[in-house]
Parts: sequence; C-alpha cells; structure tokens
Amino acid sequence: MKFFLITETIFQIIKIFFIYILIKTYGFLYGISLTYFILSTYHLLMGYLFKLEYLSFDKSLLGFCNRDQYNINLILCFNGNFNQENIKNAIINRLIKKIQKMRCKVVYKFFNYYWQEFSLEECEKNILFSELKCKDDLNEYLSNEINKRIDTLNDFPYLINIIKFTENNLEDNCTGVIHFKFDHVLTDGLGVLTLLLFLSDDVKLEIFPRMLRTKFSYSFLMELKDTI
Repeated sequence: MKFFLITETIFQIIKIFFIYILIKTYGFLYGISLTYFILSTYHLLMGYLFKLEYLSFDKSLLGFCNRDQYNINLILCFNGNFNQENIKNAIINRLIKKIQKMRCKVVYKFFNYYWQEFSLEECEKNILFSELKCKDDLNEYLSNEINKRIDTLNDFPYLINIIKFTENNLEDNCTGVIHFKFDHVLTDGLGVLTLLLFLSDDVKLEIFPRMLRTKFSYSFLMELKDTI
C-alpha cells in the first residue's frame, strides 16, 4: 500500500509539473487551453481504446482503510411470499442491466482510476442467497456486516444479499429481507433511494428530483481540482 501511494504521489507531481511547463511556455490562456485539449483527448482515447471511464471527482471518495471508507447499508423487509430467485431476477433485469455503473468496478490503470465495465455473469456473483432463523437475528448479522468494508479496487462497489427467514415472524409476518450494501464511491443515500425506485413497476423520470435528472459532464476545472 505504501508503494502504491508513493507512485500515485509521484505521478500527480509529474502531472502538476507538466501543466506548469505548458503555462510557463505558452502563457496562461494558451497553456490552459492546451492542457484542456491534451487531457480531454487522453480521456477520450482511454474510453475509445480501452473502454475505461475516468473516475473524475468520485476519486476523492475512494478509501483504503475502514476509517476512510463509507458504506451505505439498507434493509428491505418483505411480508408474505418471499422467492429469492424471483427477487434476484428483478434486481438483474431492473437494476444491473439498465444501470451501467452497476456493471462496473473501479480499476487502477495507466497511473489513474477508471470505471471498467464487466460481464453480467460477473455482476451476478455479487447477489447472494442466505438464510437466518428469524428477524431477531438481523442485528447480529448487520453488526458483522458494518465492520466489513468493500474492497473497491478488487470487487464491485456493492453487495446484495437476499436473506430468507426459516421461521415465520408472527408479529409482522416478515418472511425475508434484502440487504443492499453500497460503497460511497458508487452512490450516496439519495442515489440508493433512486436505485430502489427502479425496482418498482411504474417508475417514471418525472418522480425524481430535478438534480437527479441533470446530466453532469466532466470539466477541466474538475481535473485541476483532482490533480491538486
């Protein structure tokens, strides 16, 4: 890990020095314009040649230990019929197939971080089946899960566990739950709620807040911020 951080720091220093040389040689206006052209061309080539999407400002959300990493845990409780296979198929068809980021991992290539898309078969491995005796066992299960961080540089930044109860809960007839676990590099709390809406039968774009309907594009200013 120390070697990785050293090489990352050295590369960022080289990038800053390169930008400084361009500005010093061609002046501020032409230097900034040339830097923007070079970086934009570089990101386009990475996407075209290697199918890699630059991580942009999400890079600041990467964590390399528990104290630097934030996971979002959500439990959905179900009453009545609880079919694990049907739920899995709904998650695959309505989330993973429709949302590209659900098929992506964070990878470190060419001295930078990128989103790389993987096959649907690889994504399905992150949907698990398990069993608990009853709803009362959830507290112990969640206590253990909260202390397990997602290895975002090797695994998908999410985990979905479909948990069936082997005994019926007489109080609320809860027969099973879905445990969603997301790393902050993939989404935040509002994004998780958006993902859940995609599981519904009548989801429409109009029900989302305006800020979620705005498409953000990467800019040169963000590149400078990330470099600094």
